[in-house]
Amino acid sequence: MTTAKAIDIEKDVQESVGNKVRALRKAMNLNLTQLSEKTGISQGHLSKIETGKTTISVKTLSQICQFFNRPLNYLFHREEATHIIGTLNVGEGPEKDSVIWFGKDVQKTTRDQISLVRLEADQMGTATNPVEFLRKGIIHLFMDDLLYFRAYVPDYDIFALPYLFKSLDHQVRFLKSGFFDEKLKAPLLENGIRLINPRWNWFRGVERILVSRKPVFSPEDVKGLRVRIFNSDTLKAYWEHLGAEPVFIPFEKVGEALRTGEIDIMPSYKAHAYPMGFCKNARYVTEMGDISTVVCVAMNEEKYQLLPPDAQAGLISSCERAGDKFSNLVLERSKTYRDLDIKENNAVYIKTDLRPWQAPLESLKKNMVKSGDLSEEICRKIDSINLQESMPA
Repeated sequence: MTTAKAIDIEKDVQESVGNKVRALRKAMNLNLTQLSEKTGISQGHLSKIETGKTTISVKTLSQICQFFNRPLNYLFHREEATHIIGTLNVGEGPEKDSVIWFGKDVQKTTRDQISLVRLEADQMGTATNPVEFLRKGIIHLFMDDLLYFRAYVPDYDIFALPYLFKSLDHQVRFLKSGFFDEKLKAPLLENGIRLINPRWNWFRGVERILVSRKPVFSPEDVKGLRVRIFNSDTLKAYWEHLGAEPVFIPFEKVGEALRTGEIDIMPSYKAHAYPMGFCKNARYVTEMGDISTVVCVAMNEEKYQLLPPDAQAGLISSCERAGDKFSNLVLERSKTYRDLDIKENNAVYIKTDLRPWQAPLESLKKNMVKSGDLSEEICRKIDSINLQESMPA
């Protein structure tokens, strides 16, 4: 390599780094004086860095990256024409339609800086843990219940408990609290996963349901029956507390398990019953009244940090709009799905007294806190937020 060519490459790198530092500064609405005060780097030196007129030491770059919470390699990462963000495809229904809408909106919002690509699970190989795919960067975006993250932050398993929150507002207030940020969100970020929907507005349906092979009206009716659960100790304890037999079945095998009688009950969300075809094999649907969990949108942190500030902002704003779209679609289609289920599958929807279902929760929580299987601190915080909500103004 000639000396002249090496100088040109160095100049290109300096200009690229300078442009990124300037973009980061402007994204935080800082002027050079303010950035100088916060980083301890002189204003004159910062000006030369942003204009690509100086050689920058690793120490200086590290100071800048530490302030902006960016990895050092971000400043040297060659910008792609389009950042490809992979996510897993989902089944038919409002979720799939909303993810498609999200992909179109984020591409438009970021002016083609981001392209959302939906991948089939069988493209990932034999393993089927989507959160592990996300953490390793095999996929970059994941949308589902918070309890999926329990393998990395065990306290997320509390979200498996029915009737944990008294209202949707109660749940959202907890998710927006500084307590949640510190105790649950921050540890997840340490595992390389960032939650990117600050409004918490992806609402998965109006209520939870039990799809069953015979009518279920009260907890007495589930005693001795096989209830499908995912791999959650908290959920297992809940159903055992009610006298049922919890059975772990992978989601993709639920339909067959209902058909063959391997399970008697499939807990789910009202908006899922018809699209997933549950009532083809179990026609009774008990409406449990409990609010559904808020769907989180999570992103691989390393991929997120490689996005320029305007692309990050566009991604988050598009995510919030897609959440509104998703929630509205779920509400619109819930009644249609119910009518189709009754017409096509001869489904029977059952309304029940909720009090017998809610009553066992407090004793279960106390037992699990006493045994160390549930965080007393988190339970107390959830209860205190509900009390604040209930107090008269």
